[in-house]
Amino acid sequence: MKKYHWILIAAVLVLIAGLLVPNVLPASVQSVQIDCVQTENVDVTATVTGEIMAEHETEQKAERELVVEKVLVTAGDFISKNDPVLKIDIDKTKQNYLNSGVYDFDPIDPYVYANVSGTISLLQVTDDQQLLQNDVLFTVIEPKNLQLALQIGEENIANIKTGAKLTFTGSGFENTYAGEITAISAQAKSTGTATVVQATAEIKNADSSLKPGFNVKAKVIIQTIKDAIVLPYSAIVQNEKNEEYVYVIDQGTAKMREIKTGDAVKNGIIIQDGLQKGEYYVINPSSLSGDEVAVKEK
Repeated sequence: MKKYHWILIAAVLVLIAGLLVPNVLPASVQSVQIDCVQTENVDVTATVTGEIMAEHETEQKAERELVVEKVLVTAGDFISKNDPVLKIDIDKTKQNYLNSGVYDFDPIDPYVYANVSGTISLLQVTDDQQLLQNDVLFTVIEPKNLQLALQIGEENIANIKTGAKLTFTGSGFENTYAGEITAISAQAKSTGTATVVQATAEIKNADSSLKPGFNVKAKVIIQTIKDAIVLPYSAIVQNEKNEEYVYVIDQGTAKMREIKTGDAVKNGIIIQDGLQKGEYYVINPSSLSGDEVAVKEK
């Protein structure tokens, strides 16, 4: 009878243990965020600096003798074609013609209008000024004539060729613009702190927000990698030997795996070796330690 008694006690203990263990084990399983390894085409870029400059400027001249009443624009203004730029004093203009013995003249328009759209770079007319035919009124920089003057560091010049595509930003304007390298100098020069090569780039989508003299930061595409694996920096662990790892999920276990990284790109860093498309990895393994850790997805 005692034998059965002890068997019954043992069975009860096993049952209790079975109820308790499931509640204990999860405490040793860490919750992590995971993601699936995907491939994408990514652009590797080099960052260069420079400024916006005008390839050439357009002069607008007086088409006849006139007397200016008021100048309606200032240097730096962006004007559109056919905008009024000068108000003409018709009475004084007529009197000048009459004083010169000219009695038969064309009607005088009360305004002078812009011939082109662009930014006024130099204003050469004032209120109350008497103009002669072909006097220069102002010079205009048309958006289509803007370009970039870039300085490419010697560490990047070997990878940048004419025709390379780029995008650029600047603190003087809000949008991101596109461009293309059109010329690269055959000589390098020292700026005092670095050795650079001068390059010129056309602007693909220039508008009135861009002005000569604005500083820019450009990202020039030096290589496009197809089907690249890109991981966020947070997913990569580095040991004291500077060896890099990620935690790869394998049947509920996060296993540390050595990887080889490449260039930094917009969304993270390229993984050259150690991962395959379709595998799952831990997005932020900062709380994990050891070669293998039991995990569950958050």
